[in-house]
Amino acid sequence: MALQCSGNIGQWQRFFSFSLRGNIDIKAFREALRTHCLKYPLSGVGVLKAWALNSDRGFAIRPRYLQHLEQLLHSRVITDEDGLVFVLGNFRETIASQNMLLVESGAAKEGYKPTVEAAILERLAYQMVNFRIATVPHGDRMPSMRAFKPLIVLLSKFNEALASSVPLTGPALEIANELGKFAAAYINDLSLLGLSTYHNGRPPKAFRRGFGHQLSPFLDLIAPTSVELAESLSILQRQSSLFEAQESEHVEDGIANDLNALTYQDSVLEIPLVTTKAALYVYLNATLCGRPIADDTALFAFLNTRYTEDIPTLIADLISASFDVLANAVNRTESQESINIYRSFISNKLPVLLMSMSNLVFPPLTVESCITNALNGMDASGDPFSTQAFDPLSITGILSDARSEFLFACALHGLILERSIPIILGDTPMQSLPESGKYVKDELVNQCTTNSARIKELVGELENMDGNSAEIAAALVEIIQTLCSNKDTITLKNVCNSLSCKTSAMDVMLLFVEPVVLLEPLCGLLENYQNHEDQSESHPLYEEFGSIMLLTLAFRHHFTLQESDLGIGPSESFLRTYFQSSRTSRRPNDLSETERQTLGSWIKGLYETNAINDELMSTCTPRDFYLLIPTLFDQSLKALQTGLLAQDTVKSGLEFLLEPFLLPSLIAGLGWAARKLWEVKPSAPYLDYILPLVTCLVKPASLSPEASALHETVLTITAYPLERALAHVQKLHPRRRDIDPLLNVLRPQLHQVRSGAATHTELETWSTTRDGGLFAALPHSLQALINWSSAALAKQDGTAGNMRQTTSGAAPNYTHRLVLACVRNFGATSTLSVLISEAIKSMSAGTCPQEVALDVLTAIVCAPVASSARSTMGLRRALELMLEDAYGYSIGKHDQQPDITKAEFIIRLSRRVETQSPVRQLAQQTAAEVANAVVNDGVAADMMMGLEGNPDLATGGLEGPPMGAAAAANEVLEGMLKDVDSHFMDTDDPVDLFDLT
Repeated sequence: MALQCSGNIGQWQRFFSFSLRGNIDIKAFREALRTHCLKYPLSGVGVLKAWALNSDRGFAIRPRYLQHLEQLLHSRVITDEDGLVFVLGNFRETIASQNMLLVESGAAKEGYKPTVEAAILERLAYQMVNFRIATVPHGDRMPSMRAFKPLIVLLSKFNEALASSVPLTGPALEIANELGKFAAAYINDLSLLGLSTYHNGRPPKAFRRGFGHQLSPFLDLIAPTSVELAESLSILQRQSSLFEAQESEHVEDGIANDLNALTYQDSVLEIPLVTTKAALYVYLNATLCGRPIADDTALFAFLNTRYTEDIPTLIADLISASFDVLANAVNRTESQESINIYRSFISNKLPVLLMSMSNLVFPPLTVESCITNALNGMDASGDPFSTQAFDPLSITGILSDARSEFLFACALHGLILERSIPIILGDTPMQSLPESGKYVKDELVNQCTTNSARIKELVGELENMDGNSAEIAAALVEIIQTLCSNKDTITLKNVCNSLSCKTSAMDVMLLFVEPVVLLEPLCGLLENYQNHEDQSESHPLYEEFGSIMLLTLAFRHHFTLQESDLGIGPSESFLRTYFQSSRTSRRPNDLSETERQTLGSWIKGLYETNAINDELMSTCTPRDFYLLIPTLFDQSLKALQTGLLAQDTVKSGLEFLLEPFLLPSLIAGLGWAARKLWEVKPSAPYLDYILPLVTCLVKPASLSPEASALHETVLTITAYPLERALAHVQKLHPRRRDIDPLLNVLRPQLHQVRSGAATHTELETWSTTRDGGLFAALPHSLQALINWSSAALAKQDGTAGNMRQTTSGAAPNYTHRLVLACVRNFGATSTLSVLISEAIKSMSAGTCPQEVALDVLTAIVCAPVASSARSTMGLRRALELMLEDAYGYSIGKHDQQPDITKAEFIIRLSRRVETQSPVRQLAQQTAAEVANAVVNDGVAADMMMGLEGNPDLATGGLEGPPMGAAAAANEVLEGMLKDVDSHFMDTDDPVDLFDLT
């Protein structure tokens, strides 16, 4: 049996090695895995050993191998307990060898790539939280009780091995963090299934004893270096009552502390609310600094709690903040595209917001008087709106134009009289109301229904600063939804072509509509795309499909959208497959027979007959063609290298893809080329073959006007990976003269993204800040906001909190991208701690009242975040965790000096954030929310590993018969728990009992 087991490990090692070298795609790997399991049976731990032997342990956890690990978990070839037992048997050796290697190579202070053990733990935790929990309501699984024993043993051995190594560093820290995340996910799993409170509201003895003995020392081990993780695990332990009976005194102390904390929080007196200039300035900046966020519900919730019934002040502050944000963008020399978004917000969105408030302004006041007072009340010292120094190219000119556009848009909506505009401006404007008057959505839809050419005109008018964009955007969304529902792809093609070539129009659209509302119908149509019964040719089919595909990819690229933003479900689909494999070619042996025949037909059509006829396209759906593009390019390159095809033949063949009906497919082709260029070494024989192909596609000799516009969009989407790959090649081959012309074409396209991520220039500027770099730039920015707000408030009647806005000069230099950058790089808890410390420092120095600091920080925490930036724990969740420790700060927890000021500030800040959030958070968070926040805070690790989400994990692979829901399996669970209690807990030494070595 031992010989057979050893032989099977060798077979599995060769299986993994072949899968990696052969570049087998995941679907083929999954199918081969089923066969291999039957042919070479092996324990889960043995399979993991074979997998690890091929993974270049420690420093080269390859993305493909991590995908293989996911499939092993998903197909239940290995289990949670297998992974834990493997880590238990190897972590000591890994830590020792990695530390030795790091020191010898001089990399002890560099960043660490995942070790095998950390990668396994990370995948176990991520799968448990994000995929398995979703299946519980459907009764698809039972809890993994067997994982409890090796988890407790692993915690015990880890504590024992590293107790003298605090603070942890390097591989030890990495494995500890992932082990902590898995423990959080596992405790959450027990809570979700009702097992953590199984006996009279208390966890079973096994859980209380196991976690009671081992979790607390583990928390002490990781606390110095992983504060957020330690705090979150501590919360989970307290909420789940995972303490041993012998520790009842400690539990009672914990309950008493919780009661004291609640009593202390209630004893902190509230201070009056003030509305600072900076708060709304920060909120609007966050709304517009990246992808425009069209969440009016959140905005009105924020405004209503701050201004209650004081609508005139609300209108004045909203107008003032909008112009401050525009002036800040101009002063920061942001791109013209960004400035146009701010201007469009002022002229197209702001009047719509004011219209929704107009019925709340009562005589003798009018909306016109509120608008007039707001514009007249803007700072007169260095007035940026003065017409005396009008210069169309200066900040004065841009802001003067914006004010004029805003007033005419208000007149269009009936908020002010047109004849009042010269009086407010103090000059005769050059602008006038649009000749067509105020648009109405339903009328626009009817116009487009009778005349499809009107659609292109409306797309062109989206960028106008005349106040009509809201109705145009609403009309276009309804038109797209109707065309998708009716499968009118002929008309839809024209709409998509008009929008995909104008990223500025996309920006304006998202001022009024969430991406999923627009893109979900398009994605649904792509997934179920079929030929029309009345269409005898396939050429139009490809053209219409390509136009819809290009618009979808253009939105996804321009705003870095997630699959949820596109409306793509968790199930396997064409678009999900395309996103995961659009840059990866497949070997011919990995293709199905139909795919091989289709690939051969396209190669013959491109390179032999030089004709893409209807017969060829009718045998291959557009979806299949787009998925074959990387393989088509790869086979073309290999044919060039082996001399089967001449260079000119391949170039002329690929130029067929520059035809409008095939042009969007180049996105996958150029993506494959970028990936291939990264493989170039100083001696790269195929470089002379691939660069001419890239040149003919990036810099074609001639294009029709229609193709030229589509080609520009394709380059915008592919510019970033292609430019980086070419720059890499240029470093290796600096004397080549055919690379610079390509870079010159691509580099102007690099900054066509609005994701909220900081630019390289911004990061370099912040990183050079004295005394701390990026983390020092954040308190400087907060201090500027506080000083500006403090200067804008004056005491009235000598009573604290009764304040009014006054002039305060120009708005400080600020972008919410700085806050997002700090959260992404340092975590939400560290970022919030720095902000709170700086606010308290200003209060202690007497430079600002506490109510001002509270209001500014509340706005920063409540500021909206696009869904694509919500991967990690946010500032609100970090504040909730800090609130848990507020009482600790007041009494001097962990041998620290009591800090009553900090404790009270955190409590007051939490109250205001809860009040001003669109949906108030529960005061007591559940274990599931904590565990999700902890584990999902590691999404950056996913990006480092190069993994994308695998939809198969949500449904299961080699599934057994479905089980009932947890509530229906009490009898089985009771037996399992009794077994755990009777066999695992009858000794005083849990380590001896759980010894698996």
